[in-house]
Amino acid sequence: NPFYVYEQPAYYDSSSDYNMTTPWKFSVGATKLFSRGLLSADVEYVTYNTIRYSSTNGTPVQRYKNTNESIKNNLQGVVNVRLGGEYLINNILSGRAGFNYFGNPYKYANDTNYSGSLGLGVKLTNTVYLDLAVVHQVNKYNDAPYVLSDFWINRGINQPVGKISNQRTSGILTIGAKF
Repeated sequence: NPFYVYEQPAYYDSSSDYNMTTPWKFSVGATKLFSRGLLSADVEYVTYNTIRYSSTNGTPVQRYKNTNESIKNNLQGVVNVRLGGEYLINNILSGRAGFNYFGNPYKYANDTNYSGSLGLGVKLTNTVYLDLAVVHQVNKYNDAPYVLSDFWINRGINQPVGKISNQRTSGILTIGAKF
């Protein structure tokens, strides 16, 4: 077919191609239904320390050895938790609440990340609904703006560390249609 021509660029170097093995994720969830609502819980375990780089033909390449060792030594598995519930107040109005906790994948870092939400849904017609949610997110961690050399550390000068605390509250309004 003259309209489709594939041409490999002359300056493409395939030696920089690599494969990445992503982390394993194991999860379990449960939901309890009631006559006017539900409760739900999900727990997952993610093995961030099993991420690996390799060459595209599967043979180990020396240049990925340090990267793979760094991942193995600095990352860890985490547990993430999601809890939620919904209650049908009447045939038009429903309320919701939820909580998310995300584990810290860094072995040597102090990192906290979680959020909570409240929501209210209104059924406008049989197919159109309005939903208002408020989400509060919290993220706290430490960060070193620069690294001191051993010269200063050996003289009793401590590494500067900033304690970062982010909190954000968002309001989300959704108008939707079921079809």
